[in-house]
Amino acid sequence: MPDGRFGLAIHLASDRRGYLLLDISASVTDQPASPDALRPAPGRYRQPILLWHTPFAVQPLAQSVSLAALPRGVVFRCSQGWPSVETVTRLERRFAVSGTDTPAGWNALLSVMAKAGERLPGLRGCSVWTARAGRTGALKLIEDCKLRRFVHTGDRPTPWHPADMEEIMAVVMGGADMIAISDQVT
Repeated sequence: MPDGRFGLAIHLASDRRGYLLLDISASVTDQPASPDALRPAPGRYRQPILLWHTPFAVQPLAQSVSLAALPRGVVFRCSQGWPSVETVTRLERRFAVSGTDTPAGWNALLSVMAKAGERLPGLRGCSVWTARAGRTGALKLIEDCKLRRFVHTGDRPTPWHPADMEEIMAVVMGGADMIAISDQVT
C-alpha cells in the first residue's frame, strides 16, 4: 500500500475479461504475510468479492499453498429496477446531499442512507449471479435472469458490483467502505 503496509487477500479465481474473485482479509500487516498468518485471518466481507482487474502490485506468498478449497461457487445479487430521477431529487433534499450525478455525490447519498438504515427505493428485486471458481483458478460467471423478490437482509448475497482496487485500498487504509455501504443500501 502507499504507506508501506500490506493488505491481504486470497485469490480464488480470475478470467480473461479481467474479473478477479478475491477473499479480502481484514488484516493489514507491516510485512508480507505467511500462509499460516493469512489462513486464520478474518475476512473483511461476508463472502469473496469480484474485482475489476485494475493495475495493482501483488506480492505472492513465499510458499505456494492452497488457502481455499476449489471448486467453489460464490453467489451475488444483481438488483433490478432503479429509483426515478424525481425520487433521487427527493432523496437529495431529504438527506441534504447534492451532486448525485457525480460519483462523490452519489457515494455521499448512499453513505447517509446507510447511516439512516434506509434502502434505495425503486428496487423491485434481483437476479442471481454465480461466480464459479474451478480447480485451476479459472473463473466462470453465470447469470440466472429470473427476477427474485428481496427477502430479509441477512438472506441476500452481496451485490453484483465489481469493485476496483481504489475502493479496496480506501477501505484498507481506513476510508469509507463503499462496498459495504452499497450492500446495506441496495
